[in-house]
Amino acid sequence: MLRRKTLCLLFLTGLTGYLVRCEETLPPRLAPQNVLEVAGVNYMQGIDKGGLPYMAFVITIRNNYDEVFQEKVNITGTMTIWMRGRPDLLATMEIRNGNIAAPSNFIGNTLTLEPGGKCFLQLYWYLYFNDGQYLANMFGERPVEMVMEAEFRIFSQIGYLKTEPLAITYTAHASGPSGRAASFATAEDEH
Repeated sequence: MLRRKTLCLLFLTGLTGYLVRCEETLPPRLAPQNVLEVAGVNYMQGIDKGGLPYMAFVITIRNNYDEVFQEKVNITGTMTIWMRGRPDLLATMEIRNGNIAAPSNFIGNTLTLEPGGKCFLQLYWYLYFNDGQYLANMFGERPVEMVMEAEFRIFSQIGYLKTEPLAITYTAHASGPSGRAASFATAEDEH
């Protein structure tokens, strides 16, 4: 008797679910566009502990959307540096998850960007061009004018971000007192 009641109850539950099901489907969610922006690019040059000169770049990305973005990320992109007037002399570096820098909210492979929040990508260039030439040996003490540009993707649903071309200057005297690196310069400092 108990078994018959259980079967009857299961049958009525299944029938009710079948009769009241919704035939409408939700429209697909469209990922918002143009919600992240490159808020700035800073650079500096210095000398590492081993005595090698470098240029460091920090790209700031801001969430302009009114929602939190939180997702596992697999950042892909490149940063390119070339000599002004000599585009054949260029250096290309890959941008990956390992370039995410503090104080970004990055735990494991998950990046969280609150509305108005920022994350930072930091890249180091040790002055070698793609063809193997070494900038520090090419121009002696003279300042060298170059251009830096980066294009990368952070979240899979959101398109690529691109920096504006940034004019940069390399000078052979990169370190400050006691070998400390100079402070970061901004795009505005160059103008």
